[in-house]
Amino acid sequence: MNKTLIITMFFTTILTASVSFAQQGRFALWDGDPNGTVTIDYFTGLLWEKNPYKGSTYRNWQDALHDCAILTTAGLQWRLPDIKELRSTVDNRMYDPATDQNWFTMYSYNWNYAWHRFYWSSPTVVESNYGGSKAWVVDFYSGKVVKGAKNSGPYAMIRCVSTPNTQQQTTTAP
Repeated sequence: MNKTLIITMFFTTILTASVSFAQQGRFALWDGDPNGTVTIDYFTGLLWEKNPYKGSTYRNWQDALHDCAILTTAGLQWRLPDIKELRSTVDNRMYDPATDQNWFTMYSYNWNYAWHRFYWSSPTVVESNYGGSKAWVVDFYSGKVVKGAKNSGPYAMIRCVSTPNTQQQTTTAP
């Protein structure tokens, strides 16, 4: 065998193994949470609520921002994810729901109701004809990104995000 063929075979094997790992080992339960309620994404380093915030409760956008900010699961500081972060949990190989339910509990028993498939993100849609009244939402039925009405009542569900280095600091009085 010549050197070029051997090197090509070597790198092909490495790349194939990497792709397989990427698909199989991207998510896991975070070991910093003994209750098993936090999923870690090894690609982004983000921590996710395994279950949607407040179960199957749907919220308006302002409530979503607030609810993530006050969440204390696993002693972390949580926030509403931006659209790229939330979209990164979509698995394009899946549909109905378009995510891996081993790591992200979805309330799929009721997909006919829009609020069980849509999840809020933090950014406002910047288009002059909306005047800031819409925010980006991920539709976990299909994995598509759509616009959601921020102020027209409860519309979508919440999945908060954090990072491992945002543990809440507690102080005790002397």
